[in-house]
Amino acid sequence: MERMEFTERRRAERIALALKVELIPSTHPNDIIEAVTKDISGLGMRITTDRPIRERQSLLSRIYFPGEKNAVIAPCRVVWVKETLVDGKPYFDAGFEYVHMVARAKERFAVLFCTTAINAMNSRPTGAPAN
Repeated sequence: MERMEFTERRRAERIALALKVELIPSTHPNDIIEAVTKDISGLGMRITTDRPIRERQSLLSRIYFPGEKNAVIAPCRVVWVKETLVDGKPYFDAGFEYVHMVARAKERFAVLFCTTAINAMNSRPTGAPAN
């Protein structure tokens, strides 16, 4: 039997963080999809939601970091979607990549991402795994 090898295609390390996200489809801007991140990096994020989304769909994301009143705005594109059933109800995990984030949003994202990641790592018990 031939052994299958898995190749990681991410270009940046992701950190497991649960952050509130609002996704706004470019085709239906009044139809806000609420989601939560499972992991996040400076290049993309993985979310879960109970609302269907499509691969290659363009959305505007509002990412809410702890203690921040205003969200970081990040245009993004859906790279993959996986539907799962939980107690008969569909949920959607999806991977996103950020596209054309403006410089000011990138800078704010970088500061908040690093601060949140450090705080999360410091709050873990000694010897607890990062993911």
